[in-house]
Amino acid sequence: TERSIAARTGDVKGGSAMPRHSKNAGGMGAEALTYHERNSLGFGTVRTRLGKEAQCGYDDCNLSLQPAGDDAVVTPKGVVYAKEMILTNLLRQKKEAAKRLARWNAQQREKDNLEEQKKLEEQERLAEAFDAKNATGSLPAADEKETSRTRASRSLATSYQKERIGEAQAFWMPSAINALDKREEKRPSMDTCCPATGEKLRMKDLVDIKWVKAGAGEQGRHKCPVCGDIFSNASVLVCLKPTGSVLHRRCYDQFIKPEGTFEGKRIRDRKDVIDMQKGGTGFAAHEGEKLVSQSYNELGVHGLPDELRHQRTK
Repeated sequence: TERSIAARTGDVKGGSAMPRHSKNAGGMGAEALTYHERNSLGFGTVRTRLGKEAQCGYDDCNLSLQPAGDDAVVTPKGVVYAKEMILTNLLRQKKEAAKRLARWNAQQREKDNLEEQKKLEEQERLAEAFDAKNATGSLPAADEKETSRTRASRSLATSYQKERIGEAQAFWMPSAINALDKREEKRPSMDTCCPATGEKLRMKDLVDIKWVKAGAGEQGRHKCPVCGDIFSNASVLVCLKPTGSVLHRRCYDQFIKPEGTFEGKRIRDRKDVIDMQKGGTGFAAHEGEKLVSQSYNELGVHGLPDELRHQRTK
């Protein structure tokens, strides 16, 4: 007993102490894998800490990841884009939405045709039954009734099976090959969205930015038109819709907000002021959750294509 207690505490005389449990052993069933090996498998939730090089600057286009330049525009949510890039993206979204709408209209026409065909078949069946009944002048016998009932139940079961096959999730069945293309019942939206935030965005919502360029000897590209300080990625900036001017939030709160005018134009606090998104600095206190990239993979091994890995990124 004394020797076992001494072995646990590492005070064994004449022998080596027991090694400590490895901090890199992992969970149950993964003791043989290191932290790097588990992340390389691509299984489960993988998180990566992003640095400053993975973040856009305050004046960078969120599509090209390059400085937007003089033709920069800003969305109502404060996302900066180059005008050419965002207009091209919105136009492509319009074309894709038009294709989805045309496909939906074709599905609706096909559905209407099927319903009309079913109605015609039902009318023909009733007419044939009426003619058969009037031709004989008497009701059908019991065995004939049973045969007709059996035939009707079989046809009903067959139609029900066809409908179920059309709605089935079993994509491997030959009759359900095109089932995925026929499931879109809701009318597709024609609205365009912001590529960065995913919210609704129209061309007329974009505001042209009017930068004040920094001097030749100053470090930086733009400066505040009120205080003259150079902008950086840590600056808190706002854009005024009526003029397109970009300035510090503190300058707006101290000088412009009390008077309600700037460059001879009226500035409304809630409708005409856009809080611009900050640039990347690489510090967690400044960026928050944007510095962590997280992805969940239901299947492992990075070598598999994305459609087989069922990758979902958050």
